[in-house]
Amino acid sequence: MKWHLTRAVEIGFLLCLASKAIGCCGLEQGEAADAIDKTYIKIAAAEASSVYPSVGTNGMREYSPDQALTKGSGYWSSEGNHKNDVVSWTGILTNRRTVDGININWAYAPGKVSIAVSFDGKEPFQEVVPFQDVNAPSGTELQPNNQLKLLKGGSFCLSQEGSKAGMTNVAKDKQAKASHPRPGDTSHGPGFAIDGHSETYWASQNFPANAVPAAVFFDIDLGEKYKLNTAAIDWEYPAMSYSITISEDGKAFTPCTSNHVNSLYSTLDDLKSQVGRYVRLTLEKPHPVNGRIDNDLLYGIREFAIYSNRLRSIVQSCGVAKNSSDARDKYFLELVAEVDFTSGNELHNAGEAVARASAQVAQHETELEAAMPMLATCKADKEQAKEKLVSLEAKYGSLSDQLAALVINPSVILVKKSILSPAYGLEPIHLHSANQLASLHRMLKFIGVDLNNPVPLGISNGRGAFYSLDMKKDITGYVMGANAREAQDANTVGIGGEGLEFFDSSEVEMSAIICSTNQDALNPPPAYMDISCATPPGGNAAFDGPPGTSLTVKCPQNCLFSGAGIWKVGEAPVGGRGGRRILSQTAVVAPANPGIAAVGTYASVRNKRFFDGILSTDVYISGSGSVGIGFRMKDFENMFLFEMRQANGGFKRLLRIADGTPIEVARVDDGGYLEGKWYTVRIEMREARLRISVVEESTAPVVVEPEAIIDLIDGSFMSGSIGFFTSEVDGAYFDMVRVDALPCGIVGAVFKYMDPHNYMLFEMSPTFARLRKRADGLFTTAAKSFLGGYKIGEWNNITITFNGGTVVVNAGRGGSPIPIFSVIGREDTVNHVCLKKHCLPPKHPLQENRIVPNPFSSAVSVFTEVDTEGEAGVQTCLNRKHALER
Repeated sequence: MKWHLTRAVEIGFLLCLASKAIGCCGLEQGEAADAIDKTYIKIAAAEASSVYPSVGTNGMREYSPDQALTKGSGYWSSEGNHKNDVVSWTGILTNRRTVDGININWAYAPGKVSIAVSFDGKEPFQEVVPFQDVNAPSGTELQPNNQLKLLKGGSFCLSQEGSKAGMTNVAKDKQAKASHPRPGDTSHGPGFAIDGHSETYWASQNFPANAVPAAVFFDIDLGEKYKLNTAAIDWEYPAMSYSITISEDGKAFTPCTSNHVNSLYSTLDDLKSQVGRYVRLTLEKPHPVNGRIDNDLLYGIREFAIYSNRLRSIVQSCGVAKNSSDARDKYFLELVAEVDFTSGNELHNAGEAVARASAQVAQHETELEAAMPMLATCKADKEQAKEKLVSLEAKYGSLSDQLAALVINPSVILVKKSILSPAYGLEPIHLHSANQLASLHRMLKFIGVDLNNPVPLGISNGRGAFYSLDMKKDITGYVMGANAREAQDANTVGIGGEGLEFFDSSEVEMSAIICSTNQDALNPPPAYMDISCATPPGGNAAFDGPPGTSLTVKCPQNCLFSGAGIWKVGEAPVGGRGGRRILSQTAVVAPANPGIAAVGTYASVRNKRFFDGILSTDVYISGSGSVGIGFRMKDFENMFLFEMRQANGGFKRLLRIADGTPIEVARVDDGGYLEGKWYTVRIEMREARLRISVVEESTAPVVVEPEAIIDLIDGSFMSGSIGFFTSEVDGAYFDMVRVDALPCGIVGAVFKYMDPHNYMLFEMSPTFARLRKRADGLFTTAAKSFLGGYKIGEWNNITITFNGGTVVVNAGRGGSPIPIFSVIGREDTVNHVCLKKHCLPPKHPLQENRIVPNPFSSAVSVFTEVDTEGEAGVQTCLNRKHALER
């Protein structure tokens, strides 16, 4: 029985108040304060207040107090007449020791026990364990003939049952069954895996590579319960991933061991001495190379052995046990004064390291297995290309020989002297609809074009997409359909005798090419406004206009503003994606000195300022280093930067960069990223709250909002542009960049206005509407409703009717505009507010410091006087059109 003291105590004498005990010793804990690092203290001498009066054959007392100092040599016992008395046993140490716990092995356990300690053995002793119930079983007694006798009724001793010491295969010739047997094949049944013969084996049925079941079960019934030691499997067709579970009743199986990276033909698994009768081997994944026959996968076991000890501990009569021929009932005890348990720490840590390494190998093996089909396809493509090059080389040699044999003869060249007229509209036709295909087919047949040779409409880009002949328009969606399978081996699509055809233009003669201006009533030439890279959208007269005005602008080329590095926007295939605009940076920009941090290259979106919104983008990274996404950027010296780094352990973190000084405000040590994978980064900005989540690309759709890895409040920057950052990586690619605005702010109207301290105020946000009254500078809320709220991007119609003390507010998104009787406008962080037929623009549409609605910050309202007559004060809303026409 053990007691752990609430605090370490220094003692020289140990007092045990009990009736009978065979051992009383101290437990000292070393300085490491580790639960494994313990040392047992030897007690030098002992005395007791009561001793059982019995003298042995050697003339010494049989149950003296010092008999409790060594376990197994005997025990101390008090007299038997102490029903109501307290008996003490005192152990004396050679010097003072610091003790954390007490361990007592009872011969006859008392009802209650107390423990006290002393420096010098004098009264009073300090009680460290108060009297408490023992509830401990009685122990064993070592007999003179080295038998261990149980101290209970009768003469029973500990012995062993079995033929001899050692291990035995308890699965041999037992009952076995498998979930996927080979149909019609009795020569490879489950019993052949446990028959003890190496020339026979069990095999499962064959599985196509794309139809391997999630689990194949191989069950063994051992006939009775055993304490199982190890499982040895000699594989014929090994499993790459398998697990072993054990059950006592054949219904509830307990996991015992697993191996997810097996590449061996012989495996040995520790069953951890678990007791069970039924053993289930779950085969989870066949080996892609060694577990294969032709193109099919399967499992096979030549020998499945389960080992258990031949001997089992039993209790039998001492007289019967002593007659054993091999001394299996004899025990020889050795005194161990001090024990150091730290010697096993190194082995324990090594086991954990092996488990971690095994998990890493399993992950790499999964990635390698996923890459194997692509490698095979790549190899086949390379071999096919090589064969084609050999064929072309032979053809080139033949043509060269023919060319060298040609005889040069004079010839007559006729030149037409008439002037050729200019040709217009000679551009390859662009498809705008799948319906054009049938019309083009009818047209070509009507004008008599020979369609035995096809008329081309588009050409493949080599990555599964088809473009017009000038490679300007993607027509994949119009031509891919029922004939998609035919398109796999073709590089051109066109009109043939039966309609749409896919063919190889290097082997087929083409009869004509359709040309067009590619402009019609449905596709007129665009009318656009020319701007330069330096044209800002804010404060530019070219962009002035009432809300809802549409402008078509031709964006200039090569306006990507970036620092060092090779930033470009293109359609190169990356990570399985291609055919769309992807921002990439492919130069390795790193510090010249490895000790310098935060050296890289930036790219940012010019002339943009985003307030509340959700920024999302997909990122693909090649090489080790850092990749970042900047948001709320003032410039390259002031911003928030979310960084993903793989080197030095790997992490994700959020930096606040102010005046060029980075400050880490949040960090997640999760390895950063894995090369060759697409990640979706989502950054949500709601006023000062920032939430960031990162999700690895998956084939399964995301139906819920991903959990944020960073969620904090930081109002250092409330608006700004977005940008991208790389450092040290070989390449970084950003796709699907998107910023979605979030609703924010309050609009409203003031009526019954007397002065800035006395008026009525109607306010509306995206989620509520309310009516407030201000009297002598103090606000009170007269009414509030969560049923109404404005919607961004639409006209919101509100009618306020007030007569005396009655105010009625109606809101909707149809009907007449808002009738406002007082020309007083109010805005809070809203870019434009239209009231009735007048548009009240904010004083600073792009100002950062928002006006927070009262009374959250102060009791001061912000009013703007509007000139209703002058053009400078009011813009007419949409040319004074009626609300129904807007």
